[in-house]
Amino acid sequence: MGTQPDVLTAQVQTARALGPHMIRIVLGGGDLARYVPVGVPDEAVALWFPATDPDGEPIGRNYSVRAFDTTSAEMTIDFVVHDGGVAAQWAARAAPGDEVDLSRPRSWYRPSPDTRWHLLVADLAGLPALARILEERDPAVPAHVIIEVLDERELAMLPTAAGVTVEACTGTGNGVAPSVLAARVRAHPLPTGPGYAWFAGEAGEARQIRKLLRADHGWGRDQVDAIGYWRVDSERWLRHYERVQNELIAVYQGALEAGRSEKEASELYDDALEQAGL
Repeated sequence: MGTQPDVLTAQVQTARALGPHMIRIVLGGGDLARYVPVGVPDEAVALWFPATDPDGEPIGRNYSVRAFDTTSAEMTIDFVVHDGGVAAQWAARAAPGDEVDLSRPRSWYRPSPDTRWHLLVADLAGLPALARILEERDPAVPAHVIIEVLDERELAMLPTAAGVTVEACTGTGNGVAPSVLAARVRAHPLPTGPGYAWFAGEAGEARQIRKLLRADHGWGRDQVDAIGYWRVDSERWLRHYERVQNELIAVYQGALEAGRSEKEASELYDDALEQAGL
């Protein structure tokens, strides 16, 4: 794998609506020919948008890479449409030629080779990564999907894949109503044999699902990747977080300095967040 530059610039090539709450934007040009894919289906990049204040710093948000075409050096990213939010506002107005910076590719989806079945859970924000996982996963390993969307038409974004069952929840979660994802995972009978669970969506639901599988079912840390993509009432959460962030960051950094893995440090950090009421 080549060296990944810190920041790349790209331009909007096309923008089109995928449904009532999703916009697909294809980026190209600029520096994208130097982008190095990580090769994992929930690959994500930080996109940097102009601040609303002309004198402010650019604002970064993480988005899943729905696809990257190495031949044309074009990147497809699906944006959830919602009220507020600098990224959603930018996507709603995006037109060919608009520039955006991107950086820091990351990924989380890493089932072990002995995994016999998958439990894949997401809300609308996690739908693009989930769709790519279904396209690229090992078809010999069965998967059960629990997905929470606002409109049943959004389910058409999920590719049809052999060995996959889908449990759809419509009109819940996604910032408009309480989520039912953790409750659905709790009610789902887990198959026998070593499994792997991946979750992408609201951070509170991510925590509940991680604790359910890790504490209640005794799963190992490597069997669960639960990623919080966004938070309900994020402004209130951020105000509280800013009062205790130094102590919380010290928990994460201290774990790394003690030789803990990044994943274990992240789990300890999330436990500290919960203890702080966050």
